[in-house]
Amino acid sequence: MILRVNQAFFELTGYAAHDVVGQHSSVLKADDAMYQAKAAGRNAVRVWGAKIS
Repeated sequence: MILRVNQAFFELTGYAAHDVVGQHSSVLKADDAMYQAKAAGRNAVRVWGAKIS
């Protein structure tokens, strides 16, 4: 059972605390299609940066 989550959990999974606290950890695998969509969205907003010398 999920007792609490932190910001890193939200950033990695897209699930807010109110969505998963009290649920069994299998809830994270139950909706694989939604998880993949959330992961794709997170990856799409990543910004690359470099220092040009």
